[in-house]
Amino acid sequence: MRRRRFETCLIAFLFVCAASAQSSGVEPAQSGLGEYDPGALDEISDAQRAEIEALLRQSGASLERRGLLPRGAAPPVRFGWPLLQVGATDYGYHGTSPFVDHDSRYMFILDYQCGQRSYDLPTGYNHKGTDIFLWPFAWNKMDAEEVHVVAAAPGVIFAKFDGNFDRNCAFNSQLWNAVYLQHADGTMSWYGHLKKGTVTGKDAGDTVAEGEYLGAVGSSGSSTAPHLHFEVHAPNGDLLDPFAGDCNQWNAESLWRTQPPYYDSAINHLAVGPAPPILSPCPNPDKPNESDFVSRGSTVYFTTYYRDQLGTLTAEHAIYDANGQLYSSWMHMSPVPHYVASYWYFQFNDFAAGAPTGTWRYQVIFNGETYHRDFALLAGDADTPTPTSTRTPTDTRIPTASATPRPTRTKTPTRASSPTRTSTPTRTVATGPTPTPHPGDTSCDARLSAADLVELYRLIGGVVAPTCNTADVDRNGVVDERDLAALVAALF
Repeated sequence: MRRRRFETCLIAFLFVCAASAQSSGVEPAQSGLGEYDPGALDEISDAQRAEIEALLRQSGASLERRGLLPRGAAPPVRFGWPLLQVGATDYGYHGTSPFVDHDSRYMFILDYQCGQRSYDLPTGYNHKGTDIFLWPFAWNKMDAEEVHVVAAAPGVIFAKFDGNFDRNCAFNSQLWNAVYLQHADGTMSWYGHLKKGTVTGKDAGDTVAEGEYLGAVGSSGSSTAPHLHFEVHAPNGDLLDPFAGDCNQWNAESLWRTQPPYYDSAINHLAVGPAPPILSPCPNPDKPNESDFVSRGSTVYFTTYYRDQLGTLTAEHAIYDANGQLYSSWMHMSPVPHYVASYWYFQFNDFAAGAPTGTWRYQVIFNGETYHRDFALLAGDADTPTPTSTRTPTDTRIPTASATPRPTRTKTPTRASSPTRTSTPTRTVATGPTPTPHPGDTSCDARLSAADLVELYRLIGGVVAPTCNTADVDRNGVVDERDLAALVAALF
């Protein structure tokens, strides 16, 4: 069962500093925690598995007659990562848990590393795959098809299924949408719970390359949330675990080309906004409550989303102003040994009152990696903007193309490209003829001000209709986030 917990805590209980010199500047007023524990994500009943295996035997016999299956000896398969992020700018997009259960006895749990990160069910089901869940904002990512399932190794499509309902939140008797690949050494890999209507257009018998698109992550079949169930079988049909460890007696060597760590501790996402996130009930999209700009003197929340957050790891937080000067810094550690997925927010009241406007940076150093999120600080309603340095704003929502099967965490997040699918189209707002004032003067008063920035942000969100013809700052025919970035640069 999935578990979500939300807490607001006094700052004294949450911040751990080895010395006072490690905390400087303005301190957060308070902070809070949100935990997401995916628990048991799926169940494939004996009846469902028998139906799947019957369909695979039928498909295999047809492919064998047609001579479309690999023949001859081949080196053992080694897998790359089976997911690819597209159309998003997150540092990470997933968590891995639960793993395969190596103890067939009911209520005896044993993962490959001799831990208990797997599960049994009262029905007698032992988890037979590796589950990779989406985090944060799983339903948002699924709806936007931001995470694609890709072939973990070259192979032949053995069978595929599509058309099944994909917004399940509980165990059920429905079949999933899935793709099954056979690799050159005879190993079979299963990719289950795909989103309806996204399964590859290739047919059984067609070949796929490593990293090639198979579908989008969904929640079809007996599933409680969007995730990929990745299951591997030997040529004789025996179950394999791609992870090598002391308690994996099935295969001595890892089937991963590069095996991920047991605790893959990292930051998936950083956010700045007017409120903490709201994680909605399944299957509704979450409310991130994020913004690319905040007003001087307002209440602002800085939120960090972790996967596999360990109590032994320290996060070093810092906020830098538009001149690159330190505004606030603090250190934080989790009070519990392990969260599968979590977020922590830090609240600042009367944020940056009297500080320079322009492009600011929220930075976190965690587990040897540096992450950051840039945002624009605007003058408050009673302020006028203060001239600042000329550091060019970083628009973290404009993609940089990439095509790596498993994104590497770097200081600037990138958006990976997909050869076969595209991200959600940009919202557009119709504009009038060529403007007579300079672009960006959305209030039509022949001058640029912070009010124009606020108005343009509202236009992009589709809250109101344009009041004049100058909202298209870069004159590319649409009103979008690029116009917002251009106007920030013009103002500051």
